[in-house]
Amino acid sequence: MPFSANFNNSFTYTWSTPSQLSSNGPAANYILRDSLWIYCEATSSVFNLCQYKDSVKADVSRDLDDLKLSADPQRIEYGKTSRLSTSAKAIIGYVWSPRSTLDNYLIPSPKARPLETTTYTVQVRSPLGCRSADSVVVDVYFEDCKEPEIYLPTGFTPNQDQKNDILYLRGDNIELMRLEIYDRWGQLVFESDVQKKGWDGTFKGAVMEPSVYAYHFWVKCLGGATYSKSGNVTLIK
Repeated sequence: MPFSANFNNSFTYTWSTPSQLSSNGPAANYILRDSLWIYCEATSSVFNLCQYKDSVKADVSRDLDDLKLSADPQRIEYGKTSRLSTSAKAIIGYVWSPRSTLDNYLIPSPKARPLETTTYTVQVRSPLGCRSADSVVVDVYFEDCKEPEIYLPTGFTPNQDQKNDILYLRGDNIELMRLEIYDRWGQLVFESDVQKKGWDGTFKGAVMEPSVYAYHFWVKCLGGATYSKSGNVTLIK
């Protein structure tokens, strides 16, 4: 893109951003990829203190002014995905960031699985080399850290029929936990801090009698919230 200053052979001309400057002098030619402020300084070779300065903005991104960005859905539960989309009349290149939670960061509509509320930015390029960018926020929320999302069943039947044989603490958003089971005399008969480790109705290898047992559990959920509860559970034969 050519630019020119009023010519005077007693002046020397200095133009800004030399990395994009292909020719210099009273007339300058720039290879522009983005909008850019261009500054010119003219200094007299006769009177060194005589200087003139001016500037102009070169806008080369107008063919991407219609760039639009969306997320569907824009609010998701932790662990779910959102589809990001771009639209504009002329785009031949895409670069999304942050890329770590995208299935592909170089396509028009990647799938995002953020672990927290995240701002996604896409930089696009037109056939003429012009560039533009836009951003969209995907809001991540967590399940409630309480009942009914977090619970212990009221009973179980450890009779080896492969149905409800193990007592597990239930919840899809548990990060940390502690479960304790007590008999009627206050004896601790089972404890676990691993959700996949449930009670099979035994204590020190012996099968416990059908009865009502007390429990207490504490959990820390994804997102940082905590919840605890005490109650009773029935062992049924």
